[in-house]
Amino acid sequence: MKTKIRICSLLVLVSTGVFAQQFSNHDPYLSNPSLGGYEEMVKIGGLYQSTMTAYDYHPTSFVLWGSSPFNNQRVAGGFKIASQEGGVLQNLSAEATFIYHVPVGGSKLSFGLSGGFNQLQLMNDRVHVHNIDDPILQGSETGNWFNANFGLAFSKVNNYYFGLAAYNLLPQQTNWMVSSFENRAKITYILSGMYSFALLDGDIIWEVSANVHTNNPTDISWLHYNVDTKLLFWKDFWIGTGYSDNITIKGQAGFNVQNLSFGYIGFYSFGNAGNYGYSSPKHEIILMLKLPYSKPSK
Repeated sequence: MKTKIRICSLLVLVSTGVFAQQFSNHDPYLSNPSLGGYEEMVKIGGLYQSTMTAYDYHPTSFVLWGSSPFNNQRVAGGFKIASQEGGVLQNLSAEATFIYHVPVGGSKLSFGLSGGFNQLQLMNDRVHVHNIDDPILQGSETGNWFNANFGLAFSKVNNYYFGLAAYNLLPQQTNWMVSSFENRAKITYILSGMYSFALLDGDIIWEVSANVHTNNPTDISWLHYNVDTKLLFWKDFWIGTGYSDNITIKGQAGFNVQNLSFGYIGFYSFGNAGNYGYSSPKHEIILMLKLPYSKPSK
């Protein structure tokens, strides 16, 4: 029983920072709280991800997020609601973000601070009990805690962004399951960036993005990275690929219909990715609404 719980925990109980890093190529706000509203448009996105594994109840994730500038042109706000489940565990989180942009020439220096709530829950209908005295079943079935994230970034609309973010600034006990259970999510640091190149008089946009994250900055072996490249044709459709340090490659494609954007991303891990001893194909479906933000006249 405890072994199965431990395996599922490895799949689901990931830090908020790593969760953000997974989806950062869809919207930079997902990897850095300060990058919400930097493109001067309203964004609302939804994403569903499924990971195929050899275990029952394979991991799935759902994220709903949005960001928008406000009337004074320097302040923006964002939100994110996420659900992760896998095995017998479910993790729910919600956060709200305050963002402040400072004009620097034709670019922006941005600061973002998020406050959030997390709930980790044991799903009883998926638990097969062989020993009713197992201590894992003697405590609470849910744990709740508050958290905070911070980001700093430098950006130029439709050109580039570079930023550093810190997630899980308030790690603490959750009093979940057994009395000795502790929220082990460490502070996670994410360094991310993107640069775009206009080709053929702007008919084709080539975008290159990357991020590096770690929760142990004193040990280089804990450093993980992800690189993505994407081609956008006439602002109508896009294709791309990517690579992660755990020997994972991805292929992605999507298209735009007026203010709506649809996308699909497929992942495949070669070898013993993640040291679990098996490969885990993943699939993502993305839907985003983008609305130009009209600044008030001065």
